[in-house]
This record gives sequence, C-alpha cells and structure tokens, in this order.
Amino acid sequence: MAAHSGTSPVIASVQPDQPVSGWPAWLRDIAAAVNVLGGWANRPVLPGVTFAALPAVPQPGSLAYVTDSSTVVLGGTVAGGGTGQVLAWYNGAVWKIVGN
Repeated sequence: MAAHSGTSPVIASVQPDQPVSGWPAWLRDIAAAVNVLGGWANRPVLPGVTFAALPAVPQPGSLAYVTDSSTVVLGGTVAGGGTGQVLAWYNGAVWKIVGN
C-alpha cells in the first residue's frame, strides 16, 4: 500500500473538506506519522568497543564508539584504560575524539 494512500496506517488521511473543528486531532495524526516516517527506530547504532578491540589497521574515516577512553576532551587522541565513553574518528594516523 502506498504511503500516500488514504487508507495507509502511517499517514493521516487529508480530505479537502476537513472540518475546522477537527484540526487538533488531524494535526496530532500528522505529527505521529512524521515521527514514524522519521525512522528513529531504524537509525544506525555503533556498538561500544574497548580501545584494544579497535581494528589494528582501520580505514581512514572510520567511526567507533569507544567505552574506555582515558580522555574525553573533544579533539583529543583516544587511548584506552579509562572510563570515558566517546565517539572516535580515525584520521589515518590516530583515533580522535569527535563527540562525548
């Protein structure tokens, strides 16, 4: 069934003669449909890994969620042995912290 179909369970049906008194419910239906279509349920999630478990020869541009960084400073170089949880990016030489 097409997403624009009037009987779709995801998209609220919109009629040209939509009664003015029903607009709050209609607006809630549209907001719910937008949330479903936004796909938060299908977003990619990086599994957490320790620094030691990162690839020995990562591809430049790789991202990783490191769970044991000894520093959490943005732009800092990731090293294991700590308790920091960071988003790391491999720049071709070292893993850099791009989020915490």
